[in-house]
Amino acid sequence: MTLRNFTLLLLTSVIFGCSAPQQPIFKSFSNIKSSNVSSKNITITANALFHNPNAMGGEVTATDIEVIINDVAAGKINQDLAIPVPAGAEFSIPLTVTVSPKDIYENDRNGALGGIINAVLNKKVDVHYKGTVKMKIAGFPYTLDVDYEEEVRL
Repeated sequence: MTLRNFTLLLLTSVIFGCSAPQQPIFKSFSNIKSSNVSSKNITITANALFHNPNAMGGEVTATDIEVIINDVAAGKINQDLAIPVPAGAEFSIPLTVTVSPKDIYENDRNGALGGIINAVLNKKVDVHYKGTVKMKIAGFPYTLDVDYEEEVRL
């Protein structure tokens, strides 16, 4: 084998042997709970769970997630981050949103406030997270859709 053929073979296997990493997978949310409930604020914390199927790691760079409580837009989680993403493993992103019952009232266009007040009195609300999480794996950017809903005890 000549040096030219060897170089061509090596170059071909590098080009076709390397592929972009697989997109990480959104799995679910865990530990959704309220940590502060008052007439002025409701704080809800959660962990968004993902799986990185790749043999290389990366980092979470941003979140843009709307939080909807009992069908009323209640707040947004917009963060610029630098959370490490481990190779070939599950990982979580901590999320916190603080909403004002007053803001929910001002955004209440469908008469849902009565339902929210009733839910607060009953100590339960329906929390819906909808948006995107941006991350990079081995330098390749990914935007993952997040859509998760769960009833939360206040």
